[in-house]
Amino acid sequence: MTASPSEGWARRAARVGRCVAKFRLTNKPQVQGWRTSRVSTGGARCIGCDDPFQPGELHVEVIAAQTLVLELHDECFEVWTRFAQGGAPAPPPLPEDEEPEF
Repeated sequence: MTASPSEGWARRAARVGRCVAKFRLTNKPQVQGWRTSRVSTGGARCIGCDDPFQPGELHVEVIAAQTLVLELHDECFEVWTRFAQGGAPAPPPLPEDEEPEF
């Protein structure tokens, strides 16, 4: 049975949420001196969301300080790099006569 598109979206959203929560509680990653590559390894877990990588699943491998290897899902890597850059920019303030839509 294959997952529906909405199940895939929900899984990615949950993954990103876990990354944000985890990276808020840790020091911001230092991005100087690291390189990345696309790999597929078996048995490893993402350092962002802690989900295991599926067999053959491509993901990002970060090599820092020539020895430390971090493996992250694509969306987890995006969260990690945003935190490395100081987080996502704040949204512009709403005009005083406008209310947010929910």
